[in-house]
Amino acid sequence: MKKLLFYPVVFLMITAFCLGAVIPVSAECTDADSATFSGKGVLYVPADTVSVSFSIETRADSQEAAQKQNTAVTEKIKSACTGLGCLNEDSFYSFEDPCSGKHSATRCMTLTTGKINSVATITQKLTECGVTGINYTCYSVKNLKPYQDKVLRLAIEDAESKAAGLGLQLKLSSISDFGCYSYYDGKCDQNGSKLVLVECNVSVLYERK
Repeated sequence: MKKLLFYPVVFLMITAFCLGAVIPVSAECTDADSATFSGKGVLYVPADTVSVSFSIETRADSQEAAQKQNTAVTEKIKSACTGLGCLNEDSFYSFEDPCSGKHSATRCMTLTTGKINSVATITQKLTECGVTGINYTCYSVKNLKPYQDKVLRLAIEDAESKAAGLGLQLKLSSISDFGCYSYYDGKCDQNGSKLVLVECNVSVLYERK
């Protein structure tokens, strides 16, 4: 019978020990003079710019011939893109294929334009000029300034709601702003228009009143 009584006694001792260990930690958090809360603000805004990245690859028996062909295609593209937007060259390289002995020249370029509803037409025109691959299309917002204040306010409000959840008398001490940034995550509005996500993160320090 003594054996049977041993386990409940041990259990009660362990339970009492754990409760004793937890209570001081909880009190320590409640009695803190300050607390820091993170906050995030998110806003979806209409895209007004799109960047189309593409590549031009040409192959020939010699490096010189491959590069010459590539330059000719590039000139056609420059002419076709006149008035569409800003065309930039990202990289250019050439190499010899050891298996075939052929030489290859590849040029990567990006066209940035405000004609966001004409992407299909633009990519078709590029392909007709000799573009061999569309790498990606990326939507963005040219000017973030009109949205930065609003998304920052949303981030601060998020931190404030977390602080209010403690039910303590706190006053705002300082705000650390980690900046606003934007990116396209594939979202569209109900009409199919592209939306860009604008996000801001803050760290807000509160002190007891």
